[in-house]
Amino acid sequence: MAWSSCRKTSSNNCSNKPPHAAPSGHFADVGLEGDDAAHDIRELRDLLDAFNTAKRTAWLTVIKIITTGFVLALIAGALLKIKIIWRSVMVESLIDDIIRREGGFVNHPADRGGPTKYGITAKTLGNWRQLGWLATSDEVATLTESEAREIYRHRYILAPGF
Repeated sequence: MAWSSCRKTSSNNCSNKPPHAAPSGHFADVGLEGDDAAHDIRELRDLLDAFNTAKRTAWLTVIKIITTGFVLALIAGALLKIKIIWRSVMVESLIDDIIRREGGFVNHPADRGGPTKYGITAKTLGNWRQLGWLATSDEVATLTESEAREIYRHRYILAPGF
């Protein structure tokens, strides 16, 4: 049905306006009248589109910032873990080298350190075990490689803060 044809309304008057048309005077109330009304409406639509685009861009930017923050935190955590693992590998490598070079039990009379095993002296072992005196030759001789590693790790790496 064409809106230009006459249709009956509830008051039986003929109306040529489509049902969605605003009553006359409303556009004039907001400054949209005359020849520039269509141009003004297009500008308002463009402005609304620009606003919606800006709003969408702002949300995308916030999401990208949050995502980037998470990714950076994950990378930092991974790098820290790699550093810790690398440090641990380096420490163990150093301890391996010391134990290999120092060797097993030695109690040579010319050695001022007295009995040693894996490079651990009687004095160091006595302090480590909190004996209150030097460890005996037998105590040094029974020192395990595992305990020697723990002494090196604790006294010479962790305690000094390396």
